[in-house]
Amino acid sequence: MGKGSNRRPRGSSLKYYFDTSSLVKIYHPEEGSKEALECYLSDTPILISDLSRIEFFSTIHRKYREGEISADALDALMERFQEDLWVRYEVLEFSALVLEEATRLLFRFGKRHSLKTLDCLQLAFFLTYADQEDVFVCSDLALVTIAQREGVATRVPEGRLPEREGP
Repeated sequence: MGKGSNRRPRGSSLKYYFDTSSLVKIYHPEEGSKEALECYLSDTPILISDLSRIEFFSTIHRKYREGEISADALDALMERFQEDLWVRYEVLEFSALVLEEATRLLFRFGKRHSLKTLDCLQLAFFLTYADQEDVFVCSDLALVTIAQREGVATRVPEGRLPEREGP
């Protein structure tokens, strides 16, 4: 597969694709939450991956175990997120194309960049399903750097930009 080969210019309206690092900020106050909530509260459609559902539940359970949130807050976050899965998000399903795209990304960036498996899959979901005008919303600056090298429009809720490296 070539660079972004599955992305289609369909002329549809802009959509945000949230990876889990930014998705959690909608539900749990932390740096970047204000900007993530602005996207969430807008009329812009939001895409998330099947993977984000699992990562989200894992992350909020970790926050509970580490004492960042109470049992009641955990239950409320889980319930709210499950409701949003039906009414706010378009959930993208795993496919062979996503796995092929993830493999291509690892071959392209794996020697020089620390591209973690789940991050690679998140970007692969975006590259497989998103349209050219869509925006990859991510708080992981290393992943944002790779997305930008793929020609992807990015938004970092914290407002930081990744440091520029050579190709």
